[in-house]
Amino acid sequence: MKRRNIQIMLMVICILLSLFLISDASVETKGQFIDVLLLIDGSGSMDWFDRDPEKLRIQGSKLFIDLCEKSDRIEVIDFSTDANVIFPLYKIFSFQDNEVLKGKIDSIETKGEFTDITLALQIALKEMTRARSDVVKDVILLNDGDIDPDPSNEVFSPYNQD
Repeated sequence: MKRRNIQIMLMVICILLSLFLISDASVETKGQFIDVLLLIDGSGSMDWFDRDPEKLRIQGSKLFIDLCEKSDRIEVIDFSTDANVIFPLYKIFSFQDNEVLKGKIDSIETKGEFTDITLALQIALKEMTRARSDVVKDVILLNDGDIDPDPSNEVFSPYNQD
């Protein structure tokens, strides 16, 4: 039980630190907007009693969206065995846009067999090419710290040294 509380506390601290870094970057750039990719772990292990059964990564993502300003852009990527763009970089215009984004985050199910962070980051790099050049760009990774890629994926072959 104690280990679970420590993991939850670490996840909350990471979310708060991410929020602080984004807000600090915005202050330093004097009103510049942000383009942020939220990479959210949807692997089955996230439901385990000692991981994130309270769905803090979902709650933290929704809090982050609520703290964003109009004209910020957010993208949501769900990853586990695969990585999928749930919602492409989208400019926030109104409160209704926040609600649509939060609804998409609520649709993330914990069902994947593996946790392929490498694949999620590859997708994020590709997606970040669509970010605006004159804004602060960030990627926020929300997972339990467990990396468990699909061993059948050729990326993890001993012959692939990239």
